Amino acid sequence: MRIIFAFAAMAILGVTGCHAIAETPGAQRPHAGGAVSHLVIDSGSSGTRFCLFDTVPNAESGTCFVGASKAICGKTEGGLAQLALGAPPSQVSAIITPKLEAAWSALEVAVRNSGRDPSMLANVSRAAALGTGGYRDASTGEPEAKPEWAAVWTTIDGFLRTKGIRIVVTKAITGAEEGKLAWAGVREFTGETAPFAIVDIGGSTTELASGTSGERDDERQAISVKAGQSVTFAALEKEPDFSVCYAPTDVAQQNSVQCTAFIRQRAFAISVLAGFAKGISPRTLYGVGASWTGTLTEFPNAPPWLPKVTADVRPRMTLDNLRALAARVCTLSNHDLAAFAPKAFAVRHASGRACFALAFEIAVIESLGALPAHEEIASGGDDQWARGAAVSGAYFADCKAPKPNATR
Repeated sequence: MRIIFAFAAMAILGVTGCHAIAETPGAQRPHAGGAVSHLVIDSGSSGTRFCLFDTVPNAESGTCFVGASKAICGKTEGGLAQLALGAPPSQVSAIITPKLEAAWSALEVAVRNSGRDPSMLANVSRAAALGTGGYRDASTGEPEAKPEWAAVWTTIDGFLRTKGIRIVVTKAITGAEEGKLAWAGVREFTGETAPFAIVDIGGSTTELASGTSGERDDERQAISVKAGQSVTFAALEKEPDFSVCYAPTDVAQQNSVQCTAFIRQRAFAISVLAGFAKGISPRTLYGVGASWTGTLTEFPNAPPWLPKVTADVRPRMTLDNLRALAARVCTLSNHDLAAFAPKAFAVRHASGRACFALAFEIAVIESLGALPAHEEIASGGDDQWARGAAVSGAYFADCKAPKPNATR
């Protein structure tokens, strides 16, 4: 559950609306090389992160791009939506301003450590603030309007103005909109020009988006279902048959095939993904977010299944190999898993959920039918919606939607 803030120039009026003022020509001051720094703040339920992306306008297509360039980021613990939830609006500023200051200070340090000119922060003048999972109704998935969250926007507005930044857009977005941003981020990150799709497995929801370069943001297909790993685990863990997915003290009960079938049967929202995927032709499927990044970074991706002790990202993995990996992992005790994949999240946090997590990924991929070309998942990176927001014409005027027949 995260919120994204991407920075440019205007005033805020409320929690769910979009607001803008006319831009002054030349208001955004490009640094050397013609690139313009767009600041994106990803404020999740567990942390608040400020990231600078160097974007380059394309006069011919009317778009801008950021590619796979590394963002400069500063982070602090604490997500703003959760911090402010239930608080009297009059107290919100006192609650979240220290977090904003800490994240800004961390960003200043990151800029200095990157070797870039510290003055680049003074050249950021556009803004947008987007609320994602933390701002949505748990039952409907739609953005909620709460007075304390309106106070969050007002506080952010005032904070950024003290830094010389004026907000352009504030909006709580749906899961489908978040999926479209992630799709755009993967396009930038990979340089993909053929039609492709992305799947992002989060804690609360799973997003699927598909599109083709040259389409406007609103022409892409996307869906969000309330079938994230964390909510599914919480809903199923008390069922007696769940031991096939989670039995850390007796791993002999765990079985990847049975766990996958159990998840597909019980997590009904996954079937909604199946219906959506039927209308999409086979294409490359990129896995986005922490779940897929973890699987493709922390585990081996093919036989002979040697221990994975490095943190390099494997570019892709077939569904058959994912099944084989899950079959192996589900039989390993915590001690044996630590030897097999010492950098795995389940090892580092002693969660015992590695079997469930891999089976959940398999259940999602299987539900997509023929959509994944060659029955494989490709690495799409983590937190790509922030990259997508940095080049979205909905939030930055120099990244307006592509003209007809324009290509990226």
